[in-house]
Amino acid sequence: MGSLCSRECQGPAQPEGPVPKLCSSCDRLDFETMFSLEVKQSPIGLLSDYTDPSCSFCKLISKSISLAWGPGWDAARLSSTTTNPPPHLFIQSRSPLSVNQNGRTTHPQPRLLLAISHQPPSFHLGRAPLREVDRMKDRFIVAEIESLPDRLEEPQACLLPRREVGDRINARQLKRWLRACQEHKHSMEAVNRDDIDDLFQDEYGFRVIDVVDECLVQKTERCEYVALSYVWGRLPTLLRPGDTTGQTPVLLSLQNNIEELSVPRGLSLQRQAERNSGRIPNTVRDAMELTRQIEMRYLWVDTLCIVQDDSADQARQIGRMDDVYNSAAVTVIAAAGDDADAGLSGIRPRQGHPIRPSRIIDGTDGTTLGLSLCLPSLCEEVRRATWNTRGWTFQEQCLSRRCLYFTAEEVFFNCSETQWREGYDYGEEKRYDGLKVQVRTGPPWWSSKLRRDLDPTPYHYLGDVAKGLDIHSYQRAVQAYSRRELTYKLDKLNAFEGICSRFGKSGNSTNLSIRQTQGFPTHLLFQAILWFPSDEAHKSICTANQPEESVDSFSTWSWASWTGPVEFVFAESLWLSRNISQAALKGVPPYVPITCWYFGGSTQRIWSSPGWEAVCGEYSSAGIDKAMAMKEFSHIKGELGRIGMDAGLLLENLQTQAPPRLLTFGELGFFAPYLPAAEFRLSPATGQQVFFLEISEHRGQFRFDGEVKHLDKLVVFVTTNTITKPPDIQSVLMGLSTLDGISTRVGIGYIYYSKEPNAGKLKWQYTFFTLR
Repeated sequence: MGSLCSRECQGPAQPEGPVPKLCSSCDRLDFETMFSLEVKQSPIGLLSDYTDPSCSFCKLISKSISLAWGPGWDAARLSSTTTNPPPHLFIQSRSPLSVNQNGRTTHPQPRLLLAISHQPPSFHLGRAPLREVDRMKDRFIVAEIESLPDRLEEPQACLLPRREVGDRINARQLKRWLRACQEHKHSMEAVNRDDIDDLFQDEYGFRVIDVVDECLVQKTERCEYVALSYVWGRLPTLLRPGDTTGQTPVLLSLQNNIEELSVPRGLSLQRQAERNSGRIPNTVRDAMELTRQIEMRYLWVDTLCIVQDDSADQARQIGRMDDVYNSAAVTVIAAAGDDADAGLSGIRPRQGHPIRPSRIIDGTDGTTLGLSLCLPSLCEEVRRATWNTRGWTFQEQCLSRRCLYFTAEEVFFNCSETQWREGYDYGEEKRYDGLKVQVRTGPPWWSSKLRRDLDPTPYHYLGDVAKGLDIHSYQRAVQAYSRRELTYKLDKLNAFEGICSRFGKSGNSTNLSIRQTQGFPTHLLFQAILWFPSDEAHKSICTANQPEESVDSFSTWSWASWTGPVEFVFAESLWLSRNISQAALKGVPPYVPITCWYFGGSTQRIWSSPGWEAVCGEYSSAGIDKAMAMKEFSHIKGELGRIGMDAGLLLENLQTQAPPRLLTFGELGFFAPYLPAAEFRLSPATGQQVFFLEISEHRGQFRFDGEVKHLDKLVVFVTTNTITKPPDIQSVLMGLSTLDGISTRVGIGYIYYSKEPNAGKLKWQYTFFTLR
């Protein structure tokens, strides 16, 4: 953090005049202690007890209610309209810091956390579930409050200083962030790697905006450029002008104007006025100005850098969208506004965040404190934005090496190593006092059991194929993407293709298309396919635009066939016990009794694991000699060991049987153990979709995808141990309905195997499945 007491980090100027008294309810709170030490939660009464308009702390509470419930709401209105039961308040103090000095960790400078017993309308909008947070049903944080020092000369006051955020961006600060990131390890590795696709070696070149000459140019040599991620919205464009009277449509690059836009000043305001047809929207115009201010010359924007009525140009560029964002020097994310005319706050005037604390006198010892609502985290700012709801913008963020987020009143910087922001100094300079300061960058949590930052950022870089992208990265990506919206449901896989391409490059690449794999990385299939729709999700209903396009474009075994949040068996969820869901994270090895997969439109075998490929290699074209095959066979037999035997699975019954016919696109074939409906029993459990599952003496649960449907087979996909000590053996099962040899997925479940000595082993049957 270095010299934090600079001009931009100065403490707030205190207004003159007497400090107003606190109301009787607020006067009982021991603020001095809560801002000095972490204090456990305690109830402080009804919200209606804190509605005094003359009390400074009541005003902070009321402001927090307004921010959580929206314009027009305050503490008084919420108290009067919510009466059964009335809303209660709770308070505690927690530090956002973990400070290590000489091997000792402390958590200084706590903040107040204020929670309410009623859930705000947009509480934790747009993120995957976090059990520690989401299972708590009567504590919803509505405010995090900090005490701001009068001055910052004292070192102890400088651990996480607040900064004034003005009405315009500080371009020098943004340039410092970008320069500092160039020294990060991930940036140095990216420069030295030769596996990044080069956009500039194509015979067509790479089209960008030259913001100095204000025109389009074709670059054939690598250059630094800025990429823009933004929301188009419903503005009329040259291709879709609509019937909006008096509104000039948005300028697009078209075959009949591309030459005009490629001459100097072709994109200038003056030329736009002369042309009087097609305008550059505010967000794009502001991005051009930002690019100039941070002293870069080139900008990539989809509307202008892709010829929108040229199918060949579209195919070339959309097919390389992952490289477009991954190769950008920085991606600017316009995380405010509903359309392309919203602009970038800070390029155009904004309110900013002036430091104006509320002054109170602590009734316990008469100390005067300056209190302020903490600025919202990047997660909170982004997740309330329209940009965060759009499906196409998801991969633009995940495939960018570094991002500048323009929210309504602040700019954030994020790369794979750090996060910085205008409103707080998170430690942009190296410390020399021996302190190692770790800052929570995500939203605060209520549970006292939590110390780690559960939700530090919405940014998760998925471009570094050199380091490998594992199943947990894929699950997080699908969980986040499934919460986005698409104007056209049939774009579900198209808008995910860049992500899928990156996972393909990090694993055993195949020539299978995303339509064949249905959005799954083939080398991660056995865990990736173990998804289930959340309670808020519903089956996708697509309107066909072309004869070959219909709802059947998505297979029942793919998460793409659902609209809404998707969760996974081996990931955090509110349904499954952590005894199961945490097994993969804790390194418990899975046993996959399916040797290989067949995807529609291909005869290629996709092996479930290298071990299975080696075992079957002497009988295939893999070229593995018998000694190697026997070695791998022994390894798999050892893996199977007690787990497989206790589950009743027999290694010798597993085969690599080929499909009876060439599968069609969207079909998945595999040979697997299963139980017919006569061998298991279901009975209602919780909700409308979850049932208790009984197989002989063995117990588990089954969750239907949506409405309860006919279930005639349970297929074993994974058998493994739980994380309990001693462990239990469990299998994850997919439920199928089969008609005329074609199976469809109807749900997913699990079974714990009984340890009772008289418990019978399950009598699995074995067959080839064609899943559609």
